[in-house]
Amino acid sequence: MAFTPRWQKVLSDLWKNKTRTLLIVASIAVGLLAIGVIMNLYFWLNEDMSKGFEQINPANIQIQTNLVDMDMVKHVQKIPGVKTVEGAREFSMQILTSGGNWESLDLQYKDFAKSEIGQVVVTDGTWPPAKNQIVLSNHKLSDLGFKVGDWVTLKDSQGNQFRLQVSGIVKDQMIGSASGAGGFFTADPQGYIDEATLKALHTVLPDDFNKLYITLTGDATQASVLNQMGELIYQDLKNDNVTILNFTTLSPVSPPNSDLVNAMVGILLLLTVLIVFLSGFLITNTLQFLLTQQMQQVGIMKSIGATRSQVIMIYVALISIFGMIALLITVPLTYILTDRLMAFLSGTINFTYFGPRVNFIVLGMQVFIAMVVPQVAASSPILKGTRLSVQEALSGIQQQAPNARSKFTQFLARLKGFSRPTLIAIRNVFRNRGRLILTLVTLSLGGAVFISVFSVRISLNNYISQLSQYFLADLNITFTAPQRIQKIENLLYTIPEIKHVEAWNSTSAAVINPDGSTGENVEFLAVPNDSTMIQPIMVGGRWLDPRDQDAIALDDQFENVFPNLRVGDTISLIVNDKKTNFEVVGFFQLAGKLGGLASYVNLDYFNTLPGQVQNQSAIYRVVGKGTLTPEEQNTLAAQAQSLLDAQKIQVGSISTGNRINTSSTDGFNILTTFLLVLAILIGLVGAIGLTGTMSMNIMERTREIGIMRSIGASDKVLTRMVLIEGLIVGWLSWGIGALLSFPISALMSNSITLALFGAPSSLGFSITGFAIWFVIVSVLSVLSSLAPARSATRLTIREVLAYE
Repeated sequence: MAFTPRWQKVLSDLWKNKTRTLLIVASIAVGLLAIGVIMNLYFWLNEDMSKGFEQINPANIQIQTNLVDMDMVKHVQKIPGVKTVEGAREFSMQILTSGGNWESLDLQYKDFAKSEIGQVVVTDGTWPPAKNQIVLSNHKLSDLGFKVGDWVTLKDSQGNQFRLQVSGIVKDQMIGSASGAGGFFTADPQGYIDEATLKALHTVLPDDFNKLYITLTGDATQASVLNQMGELIYQDLKNDNVTILNFTTLSPVSPPNSDLVNAMVGILLLLTVLIVFLSGFLITNTLQFLLTQQMQQVGIMKSIGATRSQVIMIYVALISIFGMIALLITVPLTYILTDRLMAFLSGTINFTYFGPRVNFIVLGMQVFIAMVVPQVAASSPILKGTRLSVQEALSGIQQQAPNARSKFTQFLARLKGFSRPTLIAIRNVFRNRGRLILTLVTLSLGGAVFISVFSVRISLNNYISQLSQYFLADLNITFTAPQRIQKIENLLYTIPEIKHVEAWNSTSAAVINPDGSTGENVEFLAVPNDSTMIQPIMVGGRWLDPRDQDAIALDDQFENVFPNLRVGDTISLIVNDKKTNFEVVGFFQLAGKLGGLASYVNLDYFNTLPGQVQNQSAIYRVVGKGTLTPEEQNTLAAQAQSLLDAQKIQVGSISTGNRINTSSTDGFNILTTFLLVLAILIGLVGAIGLTGTMSMNIMERTREIGIMRSIGASDKVLTRMVLIEGLIVGWLSWGIGALLSFPISALMSNSITLALFGAPSSLGFSITGFAIWFVIVSVLSVLSSLAPARSATRLTIREVLAYE
């Protein structure tokens, strides 16, 4: 098949210089890949989380109560607007892990065979469980170390042990849904049992429920519907003397980890804009070199009669083929990478992944970028080059340096103390200022984002370390029922490693709205008047004084939900089903939206409230002697567990301080790890840009290198000269990127913490990020320079001098 001359030239340009073709295709492809993956994640995450959560028919209202019977379940079912009510029995036991440690396990029983609310997804084995069987959720399953077919040992608060066989593994998207946005990460492992197993494990009857799951007939996606029905059901149960320990409303399209995903999506969109910007610079840089290098060919084509439009179309066709090649390579890779990332995220943030699919918005965006952006990037040099006269094009006038007599050039000429090859390398860096600027912009921004991810991680860790100020104990012990304080203290102090024990307390509470209706739930905690195990971070007013009576300190989420609430105001809460007024003395920083509404009062005053039992508590915090390692905390927990078991005291859970802090960071580690992957992708954009620049610089100076070799320059000297040039460019970009990382870190940190917590973060900086990127950019500079330098030094002097 014969091609016309213009198509012969296009194909020759594609095939003759494979290195140049590869650079241009890579320049386009890396941007397409990053944009495709990020935008697919943006759409797939939102689609799958909402769709998967809606499909399990989640409870619109969850109510934790004292024990109620089936008659109460049937009564709630008759309330107008209620669609379905299911009663469940939930309690905690301890499970012996495969590693030999006792861990808390939340167990749930309901009639799973008939259950319609909160459907689980079976990932292995069978469902529902049968007698003497247990099904485990995949949440924190790795901490337990079990699989289908294994036998597990459970222990109740009396020390009695039971053996059950694991019959299945499920994904339960309702885990943590009643505990705020961060509940999934802090929740204990979950197990599911049937009625016969419940009777064996528990003394209560199976139809004694302590959890109600309710769906509504109205549009539960509307907050007004949820609030109205929530108030109606709450008051109805209260009138029936049901004690409500926790009351949660939830939209069927808002899964528990939606705030974390929203933060990820916000950063994804920010990085998308940045990658488009970087990719545009990279393509512009590469194509400008291509057109400048072929200026003499333009002159030859025009000298034999080619019109300007014909020359333009040749390069438009060439660039279109570059774009199509990049598109064909990128599209399948986009879906492969997105599929792998979605599979990873579905397990770590608990949603159902429905598999890869074509999103025509993303595909259209990739086609647009592949076919249009390179044309726009090349339009200036194409139009400029084809506008030249034949004489100008043939003479290569465009390659003359107009700034040869600039002050900066004169400064470089006066540099002393360097060898001649080093001086040449330094001057060569600034030889093509336009290309240098484009390269520095691309590589510096890539490096700035890479460094910023480490700083964002530090900022999030700083925020989390602030949260740890509220959990300063080595052990947090919760009993299934309040215990006499003096008895528990005397027991625990018999362990030599324990230094101090504090009894805390908590109860159910809810805000009373200005119209008298019951509002949101409040985590209501009472701390000893002189507690040493909490160091609150105040953002307004003051912390509790030991002499305070009806004073209350509120977390920062109160300021978001009730913007008119001020220090000194009175807030009314339902505490133990009784209305109580409190004076607001201060606001403390906790976890914003992730922490929900939380409050603290003095324990002495708390004990005077109606319904409270004097000198008893279900919550104890323990501090060991010295600073305990995580292993020492685990040992201390085992000692406390054994001691309390021996006394037949019913332990709900024992959590170490390290475990609480680790659970709090799990969700954020997922986010920062994901950001690091994207930062590496952005760094790849910069690396390709540097490789392209060094290749272009060497190609431009091929004849110059030949002349230097002809007058005695060795291959070693030439290679060292090129490496120095590459390192200078890399180090310049590192310096600029380090400066840019400060505002970018602030922007990224605040975007994440505003999405997660509703408040900006205190900015932290990681020396590690600066150091790692310096090493990476140095290695990239050497590798980017080495290949083109070796290619040039392998040519004979005759070949080099004849090079065009």
